[in-house]
Amino acid sequence: MNKLETIAKLLEKHGLSHILGSPFDNAFDVFDNKKEDINLILLGTNGNMTDAIKTNVEWVKERARNPQYSHLLSGDWGVSPLRKELIKLPDVLNECFGNSKFSVSNMILTNGLLLASNGVGDIKNQFEILRSETDTFTNLKGLLNASMGFFDDFVVKNSSPKVIFAYGNADQGHSAWKYLQDYYPRLKETVIVPINSTSYKFCSLDMHGDEVFVIGSPHPCFHYNKLSKDLIKEGLEQIGAIPHV
Repeated sequence: MNKLETIAKLLEKHGLSHILGSPFDNAFDVFDNKKEDINLILLGTNGNMTDAIKTNVEWVKERARNPQYSHLLSGDWGVSPLRKELIKLPDVLNECFGNSKFSVSNMILTNGLLLASNGVGDIKNQFEILRSETDTFTNLKGLLNASMGFFDDFVVKNSSPKVIFAYGNADQGHSAWKYLQDYYPRLKETVIVPINSTSYKFCSLDMHGDEVFVIGSPHPCFHYNKLSKDLIKEGLEQIGAIPHV
């Protein structure tokens, strides 16, 4: 079974195939890399309404037809600085870890909730529309569990994440950070590093017996939340991901 067939089968298994959203913004050919080389996952909360023109399985099939196309590198992200910040993340981590093991060509960019919406405040509205059209999910928690089930079944099991960068780090409501905290057992408690009026958050989670370090970032779609290498390095040191220098 090739990667497209595997993804399509797992989307169907979790009831996500025909929901409006896009599972991946990385190039599809990332999945041709060796599992041990795919060491970085970027996790957003959910997709925006530009993803809502197709279903999850339709987007996957389109990406598979153009496997070298990366929506992160070549897509239209508007005027938001988000794309630029996500692209430079591997280089920031390489400086923090003191190596060159992270790269855009070996990272997966996905979402925790595979339902497109116009921001997190619109998630409930989009779910109510979905529920009026299908009885696959009776509540939003069920859809979230299914989405994270797909994340675990495909993304985690077909990669070897050293770091997951969760952008959107609220402890309440909807955020990529909270989705991970609720789904996986925690190994190391949260370390908080303040930045402006918010903070970076760091922890480590148990993913199938492996310790994976999680960076919970304020959403980089805002100019005042640009990546801070020094603060990220500070948090990684405190959580034990890298040695204190």
